[in-house]
Amino acid sequence: MAEINKEARASFYKELAHRLTAEGYAVEPEAEGLLPVRWHGSDLCRITAGGGAQFREADLALEGCREAFDRAVDIAAEVKQYLQLMEAAPVLKAMSLDERYKLLADFNGAVLAGHPTSRGVQFVTWEWGYGRAGVWGGHYFGGNFAKAKRDFALRAELIERDAIFEPEQLAEVYRAIHETLDGDNAITEARRKLLESAAEQIENAVPDLEQRVNQSNQQELELNMESGQSMI
Repeated sequence: MAEINKEARASFYKELAHRLTAEGYAVEPEAEGLLPVRWHGSDLCRITAGGGAQFREADLALEGCREAFDRAVDIAAEVKQYLQLMEAAPVLKAMSLDERYKLLADFNGAVLAGHPTSRGVQFVTWEWGYGRAGVWGGHYFGGNFAKAKRDFALRAELIERDAIFEPEQLAEVYRAIHETLDGDNAITEARRKLLESAAEQIENAVPDLEQRVNQSNQQELELNMESGQSMI
């Protein structure tokens, strides 16, 4: 494997620091070629220039740290991916756009672009117009590459809109799955395995799933308490 040069490593760490900081991590200056990451005041891991991570099991033993570590590694992999795409992508040539916009995808009249800024790479989708001389109907996603890709796939009609579930919907499906798995009714082993795999898939798809599920549970608890009081 070719060694990553200092400039590429610095660019990767700078972009990754933007993303991690936006999600509540604390990022320290590069040390010994690695990027130290902390979570809620504790050491979490050190990200490598290749997008991997070094860690100590003891640092992941605290509550929530294992999940935070997994998320940090996922973010690092995503940043690595889109920076490589940005480097190879051509300039998006359209009216009123500067040459810092890169064309990441172009299909069926839809466009996915990335734009380097002082806040990290920002993503946007458009549709071609004016005989492909310009773009219109911008949907802006900040640094959220996953949402931008999904929006592009929908606008390009690569996937059906009804096939996409919002995070709020997935959180409720996740709750319902665990209500079935943890309930008293007997279920077949085949169904249990399907439900467990579906729950795991949702866990991987929704980064803030625990927060969403807790919020949903709390709202339902408050509703039940209010209903109980109204019956007194």
